[in-house]
Amino acid sequence: MEVENVDDAHVHKRNISQIKNKKRRLEEYLKLKRAKQKLKRQAQKKRRKEAEALGENAPPKREPRTIENTREPDDTMVQADDEEVQLDEAMDEMAAYFRKEYVPKVLLTTSDNPHSRTIKFCRELKQSIPNTDFRWRNRSRIKKTVEHAIARGYSDIAVINEDRRHPSEFHFNIACTYFVHKCAATSARFWHHFSFPCFLHFHDH
Repeated sequence: MEVENVDDAHVHKRNISQIKNKKRRLEEYLKLKRAKQKLKRQAQKKRRKEAEALGENAPPKREPRTIENTREPDDTMVQADDEEVQLDEAMDEMAAYFRKEYVPKVLLTTSDNPHSRTIKFCRELKQSIPNTDFRWRNRSRIKKTVEHAIARGYSDIAVINEDRRHPSEFHFNIACTYFVHKCAATSARFWHHFSFPCFLHFHDH
């Protein structure tokens, strides 16, 4: 149904929330919506005609309002093209890793004395992650395992933990060298800060 002779002031003054009848309220809402759409089309048509009449002297098109162009400037935000930031990123010890200048090599291990279910899962996981080697933990501490991995050229380390003799957590750190430089405390702190737990459910078929 077309809305004729749309009055801008009349459209904005109508308050349909005061209508108690649900059906009539819906009808009025749809009518109001159509009226607003018609007003919008009329305004666009008017602006187009004015732009055509003015030619090169026409005002620039209005930019749509977005989250980006309406956001208030924040001094705490860092811009991507900031020279200091770019210099820091270039000198960062992890820069080569994130620029993918070498092929990652992953050491996959487990918690101590793993169950056969966990071993089976690790072997399947080894087939899924390229350039991965599976090694036994042999009761060594996580720090020693990481140092062992670095000495043999591994870039990453993944550990599968168990809960009630089932594989339950997959801990994966971005680069094992990060551990040696940044973490001088316990392995628990290492996993808390530099890995994410991924809870997996493994069942025998």
